[in-house]
Amino acid sequence: MSSRSLVVFAGSSGLGSSSLSLVSPVVRAVLRADFGVSVGCSRGADALVLSAFFAVGGLPSDLSVFAVGGSSGRDFWRGSAVGLVRRAASAGSRVFWCSGGPLSFSLPRRLRSRSCACVRSAGAVAAAGGRGAFVAFVSGGFSASRGSWAAARVALRAGLPVAAYGRGYAATAALRLH
Repeated sequence: MSSRSLVVFAGSSGLGSSSLSLVSPVVRAVLRADFGVSVGCSRGADALVLSAFFAVGGLPSDLSVFAVGGSSGRDFWRGSAVGLVRRAASAGSRVFWCSGGPLSFSLPRRLRSRSCACVRSAGAVAAAGGRGAFVAFVSGGFSASRGSWAAARVALRAGLPVAAYGRGYAATAALRLH
């Protein structure tokens, strides 16, 4: 992976395993285009991205995971994909533990901060002259995926191209990696 190219993935925590057929080709295309993958730690879209990454044989150096909990496995929320995060860590991928801030912060605040940190990773690459992008896999429209859309707004403000793939409502998307 070029250190100057990164795609941040985010999306609905309620996205089911049936959406793996939507997520896998996008993750595969990103890796083939020599982009790294940056993702959060939740079930749903984050877990599907991690599963697709492992299934297509992504290199550990091509993956960064932003985790709301600590390396001990504690302090995650019930919607976390702790097993996949641990798999990434044990494979040698970069895992940013407690990336949402200290445990004294409320869970919603830590989740928002974690998502912002993940998006900023691609923003920093783009600001340094590299290429960055943001991809969201969402279900149920705007009201059901508030966190995903908030992260997309952060990405847009950072000047990143944004693509959103939808399930459960009418949507179209095109992934732009330039």
